[in-house]
Amino acid sequence: PKVMVGGQPVMNGSRHWVTEGIEKIWPSASRYLCKHLLSNFDEGDTSQAKLEKMVKDMSQRPPHLPIKADFINFLLQQVWEVVQPSVSKAVKEMLKPKLHSALSVVAPVDINP
Repeated sequence: PKVMVGGQPVMNGSRHWVTEGIEKIWPSASRYLCKHLLSNFDEGDTSQAKLEKMVKDMSQRPPHLPIKADFINFLLQQVWEVVQPSVSKAVKEMLKPKLHSALSVVAPVDINP
């Protein structure tokens, strides 16, 4: 017979089967997502230790349904720590020439994102 908790079917008599499924596939899924997400960023600006820490931290914290803001914030924090050097470099390279040409009459401009 099915075990029901709060009208939802559960496995092992304690949790919803979807939650258990997510927890089982999350470590592999998070490593896959990290690999493909970061394939577009310059790894020269990101240390291998940061990449490994992000993969480890993300694989150890599976999402719980419904997904809430604290989990989204956790994901964004993990990704930002890794991509921030590349983003800062790109912003500086794009903005610096434009700001120098627009503001060179007033004062020298330095960008430190």
